[in-house]
Amino acid sequence: MCCKLSELSIVESIIDLGLNSADILREAAMAFINGDVEDAMEVLDRRVTMRSKSLEVIKSIYGSSLHVDVGGRLMMIVESIRRISEYSYDIAEITLDTYG
Repeated sequence: MCCKLSELSIVESIIDLGLNSADILREAAMAFINGDVEDAMEVLDRRVTMRSKSLEVIKSIYGSSLHVDVGGRLMMIVESIRRISEYSYDIAEITLDTYG
């Protein structure tokens, strides 16, 4: 076995975070393409949930027994995923400014 259960849980949480971020990006882009202000608002409504999920993952990495190098790299991945979500919120705000 290559990983402890808690390590697998952290990786699964990061994967879930990434999938949610990709979904938000897709929704934001489609809202802009379709000029759908309501969908853009729904994207913005997901902001708080995604931020809290990111913080939970970060706390689990800090609280784990992962080697510092591995934990640091996982933190960089979480930060990249968080930035994708932030860019998605920017797209949703542009949608509101353009079509609202």
